[in-house]
Amino acid sequence: MRTQHLEEFVVFSRHLNFGEAAEELFIAKSTLSTHIAQLEHETGLKLVDRANGNALTPEGAIFLEGAKTALGSLNDTIGRCSRFRQETDRRVRIACSAPTTALASLLSTRIDAPFCFVDCAFGEQPFAALDADRADLAITYSFACLPRLVDEARERGLAFECAKPFPLSIVMMKTHPLATRRRLARPDLAQTTIMTSGVLSYEHDRLLTTNLFGEDLHLAFAPGSMQSFNDLLIVDLGPALLLAPKEAAHRCCAGRGDMALFDDVDGRPFGFPMAVVWRKGANPVVERAAATLHACMKKIECDEGLCDHSAIAQAG
Repeated sequence: MRTQHLEEFVVFSRHLNFGEAAEELFIAKSTLSTHIAQLEHETGLKLVDRANGNALTPEGAIFLEGAKTALGSLNDTIGRCSRFRQETDRRVRIACSAPTTALASLLSTRIDAPFCFVDCAFGEQPFAALDADRADLAITYSFACLPRLVDEARERGLAFECAKPFPLSIVMMKTHPLATRRRLARPDLAQTTIMTSGVLSYEHDRLLTTNLFGEDLHLAFAPGSMQSFNDLLIVDLGPALLLAPKEAAHRCCAGRGDMALFDDVDGRPFGFPMAVVWRKGANPVVERAAATLHACMKKIECDEGLCDHSAIAQAG
């Protein structure tokens, strides 16, 4: 028994007229009549009383209710199967401006679903990729130090966890007075100017950098105009320093003879706290991916030994 014939019978029951029903179905009147006759033959029931204005017989009325139930159940099942396939087969999209090889490699061995990294605009708001449905998860600079953004996350129904998965480098022109040093100590940074990633991220970068190195250094900040970390290929920092992801900094500055990079301060690597952000109540695949991603970020933080130099100074 073909579901197409059941669907045609349901349409016919609304009209009780072969011509009108056939017109709605975009088939010939004779085709519809033949299909309903086939239904009657297959079921052994007389469904339509053709001698009485094409009215449904009592058996036809009972069969109609069963056909509607069967079609509804079938469509619901197909819908649930389709949603299941989308949830299990669709890649989990992770928005990140500068994913590292270490994170991608570790995540690929631990996550239980296909995933991909998607680009996010440089300096965009932490929730932009989720709001626009460009991503299921987002890795962004931690906004825990900005109460306004924490409140916005809660209002949006977002959850977040923090870690330091990306080592940073301090980048400067070789004309900078600090460029001649073999090593950098925290006091060397006192009263230096730090270039932020962009105008929109000025306050965010200022807070993160101050929390990292301490307020006692009295750092100055200048808004930058970078569109991505690839701008390190051509940017002139002038008298300012820039904190950039170590992997991106070394990749972009490797061919430049006018740049100096420092990966350690006080002999120890360092990194900004990052946040993995996702929507509460997301499907289980995304929920598990968020937990796995955060665990990978914490492992890299531990493996890299990334530290908070402000905390070290206070302890000393």
